[in-house]
Amino acid sequence: MHDEIQKLRLEAGLSVPMVAKALGVSASTVYAWEDPKQANPPRPETLGAFLLLVRADDDQIEHLLRMRAGLPVTLSAQTAAGSKVAV
Repeated sequence: MHDEIQKLRLEAGLSVPMVAKALGVSASTVYAWEDPKQANPPRPETLGAFLLLVRADDDQIEHLLRMRAGLPVTLSAQTAAGSKVAV
């Protein structure tokens, strides 16, 4: 999930401070979401706001929400890089 969040943010042309300000969280919180060593994914409501902010498409939204919920992602999902992968 960490890589996907960072890729979406970068593709949207947003800095960590910009995302933090828009979502009402600290920059350190956003950095933690993007750090694979951290086990702190965004809260569901914050993840939803983030996905709207970066204008994620339906496949990206489904993929990240399933990951956040701890559900297996069995369908082909659109990655932030735009390529189809089976996960």
